[in-house]
Amino acid sequence: MIAAPSDVTEEKKVIRHTIDRWNALHSESQGVVLTPISWDTHSRPAMGASPQDILNSQLLHRSDLLVAVFWTRLGTPTDKAVSGTVEEIEEHIKAEKPVMIYFSNRDAPRPASESELQQIRRLNEFIEACRPKGLVEDYNTLEEFKGKIYDQLSVAIREDLQAAHKDVQAGSRYTKKPIGDIFPEHLLEDIESLLLAASEAGDGTIHTLQSYSGYCVETGSHTLVNTLDGREKAKWLEVIACCENTGLIDPVGYEGNIFRLTHLGYEAGDKLRAART
Repeated sequence: MIAAPSDVTEEKKVIRHTIDRWNALHSESQGVVLTPISWDTHSRPAMGASPQDILNSQLLHRSDLLVAVFWTRLGTPTDKAVSGTVEEIEEHIKAEKPVMIYFSNRDAPRPASESELQQIRRLNEFIEACRPKGLVEDYNTLEEFKGKIYDQLSVAIREDLQAAHKDVQAGSRYTKKPIGDIFPEHLLEDIESLLLAASEAGDGTIHTLQSYSGYCVETGSHTLVNTLDGREKAKWLEVIACCENTGLIDPVGYEGNIFRLTHLGYEAGDKLRAART
């Protein structure tokens, strides 16, 4: 995931070009294709939760690695963090997924307003808070950034592939490990309910519906949630996203509101059922 405020458009182009270059050189031999996602290219309109919560469920929880870039802006505050980009960083760290943070020292236009000055102050505070917590990277030119992002992204991908290879040798992480090792604890009960109900529902189809009258998740004869509560809707959006991102369900509806259990999803449902009997 590319996480960045609105002022680093050139860097976002560089990251996408870097990913295209890596794919051209390595995807066939490694059996992996990298897909760059960000709010401006992969989000879709949705209601029922805060904008950042919706972005998190649509994008953040799907991503394996996050690259964040800052220049003159920190971004817009959310109800959980000093900016949307910072919340994305914090959520990725909380999920124990890799985060790469870059700070630009490129020449910047002189601030033209108090709001722009405030953005710079808030960014400087964030930079100072970041440095004791890990390794971050600075760069002075776009050319320097191009070199650093390719080399360092390649290292991060290699490390992730090595970890995945160890998982394969030890047995699939999704079929061998307890489900509690995979998903956030606060979602476990609902994910288990979804997998159990869907695996009993004939063709394993899951219907979701968002409207002004509420949010609903149904499978077979089971209605798993039908609510107007924004917090509950946000949680179930995350449940669906987690199941999709781990290969337990696949989208089959062109509007993104119908899903179907995969073979892996049926296996997980069977194991959950066996564990309860």
